[in-house]
Amino acid sequence: MFNPAERAKFGGLFGAMFGLSSVIGPVIGGFLTDQFSWRWTFYANLPLGLLALFMIIAKMPSLSRRSGGKVDVLGALLILTTTIPLLLALTWGGTTYAWNSATILSLFAGSVVSLILFVLVERRTPDAIIPLSLFNIPIFTVGNVASFILNMAFFGVIMFLPLYMQMVLGVSPTKSGTSMLPLMLGLIVTSIVAGQIVARTGKYKPWMIGGGVILVIGIWSLTSLKPDSHLLDLYWRMFLVGMGLGPAQSLFTIAIQSGVSLGQLATATSSSQFFRQIGGTIGAAIFGTLLMNGLHTELPKHLPAMPGTAFDSKNIDMKAMRTAGSGGGVEAKIKTAMEGQYALIEQAMNGDVKAQAAIKANAQLPAELKTLVTGGLRAEVHQKLSAQAAAIQKALSAGEVGRNALLANPQTPDALKTQLQALPAQAFATPQGSAAVAERFAAGLLAQEDTVYGQAKTQALATIKTRFDEQGKTLAAQVTRGMKEGFTASITKMFGDAVWFALAGLIMMFFVPVITIRGSGKQPAPAVQESETPTPA
Repeated sequence: MFNPAERAKFGGLFGAMFGLSSVIGPVIGGFLTDQFSWRWTFYANLPLGLLALFMIIAKMPSLSRRSGGKVDVLGALLILTTTIPLLLALTWGGTTYAWNSATILSLFAGSVVSLILFVLVERRTPDAIIPLSLFNIPIFTVGNVASFILNMAFFGVIMFLPLYMQMVLGVSPTKSGTSMLPLMLGLIVTSIVAGQIVARTGKYKPWMIGGGVILVIGIWSLTSLKPDSHLLDLYWRMFLVGMGLGPAQSLFTIAIQSGVSLGQLATATSSSQFFRQIGGTIGAAIFGTLLMNGLHTELPKHLPAMPGTAFDSKNIDMKAMRTAGSGGGVEAKIKTAMEGQYALIEQAMNGDVKAQAAIKANAQLPAELKTLVTGGLRAEVHQKLSAQAAAIQKALSAGEVGRNALLANPQTPDALKTQLQALPAQAFATPQGSAAVAERFAAGLLAQEDTVYGQAKTQALATIKTRFDEQGKTLAAQVTRGMKEGFTASITKMFGDAVWFALAGLIMMFFVPVITIRGSGKQPAPAVQESETPTPA
């Protein structure tokens, strides 16, 4: 509909619409997730899809040029069998399966075999979905490689920044969508400005390189994020990333379109979009794997040991981490774990053999506590009572002198003093009488062992419960902080990897050929010859 120079202008507007929709979409999705369920993010797309379909059917202008040809079904299927195993391998590698596992190696091998078959099929197909002859055009090959790499870095940033906001900064899913606005604002501004200027001058390469430089700087700035960073500190970094991404949203397509014949225009455009989208998809898979691997390494360094619980670094639950990172539910979950541990301790102190074995096997509990609850307290009570009984028996065996000494001793229990005072003097008149009284009192004291143990157990459990409650609050704060520190360390490391991808894309931009954009300046758009048979898209 428009000549290439005008396409730069409208391509910039399309890039701006992409940026705007990328802000509105997450906002609506976050609101639906907060208010209803994550499933509504899919339900909401049904009426939107129908509206888009209506606009295409009813309002999309018809183009007069048509050509014959067959749909390259086999080529399309081979694209699927090449990309899907590759994505699965990149997603599962190092997390669900080891990189050298049979599953991952088989997926990579299947992807390579399918790619080889795709090349063989496309060489012999007249209406190939991606004609291999296009790769003989330097601007097509270099431009798509650069765009592919840049979109890998782009999705590596945009896919996981909301997670950082939610898990570290405590931003809600709804607000995390609106918090992406600075990135998209930078993208919209530079996309429109670059499109307008290129439409007038026809010079696109300086804007590509300039955008690539800003993108590298922007992603590099994200590597210095901290667990206690603020949103304002994040916004200016995101704005830089958006400014760097803006020119790439349209200029690669415009340059590629100008480097191919009009008959190849549709195929070259769709191929360019394909490489850009598959680059973003592969980037999301790669950086998702890098992030998970980073979490496996970093989280155990920052999380405290929790009695009765264990952190499984090989089975990370992002939803649970998101909740923990915002502080919601952490204290309740730790309290539940502490209560379960307390119940086990209570059972052990009541003589439950299985509970005692479980307490002894728990490496996170201190040795003193294990000894106390697995018979140590009863032994301590028995030893103390035996010593008291022996002391009382010895004192009373001495007669009245011993009774008076016990009455004068402040450590003698009041109940025992009352019993001693009630004894008549005749009880100590003879040595035999004193010995009998002493034996009776000692036996009576030892008979109270169960009662004394019950009192000691109640007091010990109350002390343990109080300490567990205090420890639970401390652990909740430590876990929340540890989650933030571990996730920040992981995601900044991932951003560091993204810098290298963005730098590789920047280097590729220097090799992008400089060609004249058809129709730049005041030149009219070239007419389409009737004899020209375009390659179908």
